Amino acid sequence: EGGYEAEVVDKVRERGALDRLVITSGDQVVRAIKEQFPAIRAGLSLGDELTGAPPWVKLRARLSEAFPHDRLERCKADFVAVHWQLADFNVLRYCRRHGLPAWVWTVDEEPALNRFIEDPRVTTVITNRPELALQIRKARS
Repeated sequence: EGGYEAEVVDKVRERGALDRLVITSGDQVVRAIKEQFPAIRAGLSLGDELTGAPPWVKLRARLSEAFPHDRLERCKADFVAVHWQLADFNVLRYCRRHGLPAWVWTVDEEPALNRFIEDPRVTTVITNRPELALQIRKARS
């Protein structure tokens, strides 16, 4: 959430875990993190919930997610964190073309876990079912 970036970083630093901190958020928070703490890894989150938004707002938002170049340039994100339902809509292709790590969230269904774990364009899969994800990954090794 915007406005708490320094406070979050300070709390993590107090615990000596700054090297493990990763932030995923919207444009403004990622930019604030990268300006204040350039060494912290921060990813631009794509695929936010737009329920109730007018159609033209949804269209503009989805186009900016499918073609995120300008947003990524402005916020200086280190990677993209994309909702699994949006990942195949140009985002993974874009990340591969630009050498940008792609994290896919939140992948809980087994077929989708299989698909994203085996996709070489995906560097990280975020799931609520880590045991299943590890089992799938181990079976592929």
